[in-house]
Amino acid sequence: MKSDKRPTTRQEVFNCLSRLLGSNAYESIMNFVNLHENAQVDQAVGELCKFDATIGGFGLHTIAGRNSLTGIPGVTVDDRDIYRPVQYILAVLNGSNAAFQSRNVVEMACAHVEAVLKRIATSGFLGELVNGRKPMGALLRAKFEKKLPPALYQDLLWLNDSIYIFAKHEYGSRPGKRAEESYFDLDEAVAIYFIARYLVVQLSQ
Repeated sequence: MKSDKRPTTRQEVFNCLSRLLGSNAYESIMNFVNLHENAQVDQAVGELCKFDATIGGFGLHTIAGRNSLTGIPGVTVDDRDIYRPVQYILAVLNGSNAAFQSRNVVEMACAHVEAVLKRIATSGFLGELVNGRKPMGALLRAKFEKKLPPALYQDLLWLNDSIYIFAKHEYGSRPGKRAEESYFDLDEAVAIYFIARYLVVQLSQ
């Protein structure tokens, strides 16, 4: 997906979701939203966790019902920067006002990807010093452009340039939406979480 540093549209998000994860991802999100809107929060999050588990890797399903990362196989305190964003997402989705905090879900999903990229790019003290301080877009362009499959690289670039930078820095109204509306709708935010999860699993391979 080509990046041109403009905010992505809902249609682009759901097109990407379908391309990467198929129609079952959308069905899971719609079930989640319907349950959440009817105050069935536990069931709603459980619905997401079922699909999340099919992606593989670390996600909501890994920490559902847990209060900490302690005891999760393969996870150590040194990995906190990678996994803490997913904990924040779970905390938001477990709350009754998740729709109001949808931007936080988007930002944390992208932060999860950024932390994984930084971990891959850092090697030794100098690598940690230099690459550990680069934002995701600069890191992608400097270290990953020629080292990843082109489709994966473009999806990561789109995630940063059309989603992450706007989730972090843009507080005006989003094109095509009324000023009082959330910048990201809840279903869209969860779709971005699933996309981010998929991209992290691809990076690990």
